[in-house]
Amino acid sequence: MGFECPVLAWGLGLGRVAVPYYNIQDLRDFNRNDIKQLRSMKKWLLQPR
Repeated sequence: MGFECPVLAWGLGLGRVAVPYYNIQDLRDFNRNDIKQLRSMKKWLLQPR
């Protein structure tokens, strides 16, 4: 852009909110590329608690 500008970025961190709600042991489970795991997670993520 041609100039320096200090920035600060904040995200919602919805994964961090879901960890205690769904009793997930590891936040990194949401970011894996294991299709079997993702398909099984879909079933329990969509069920009401």
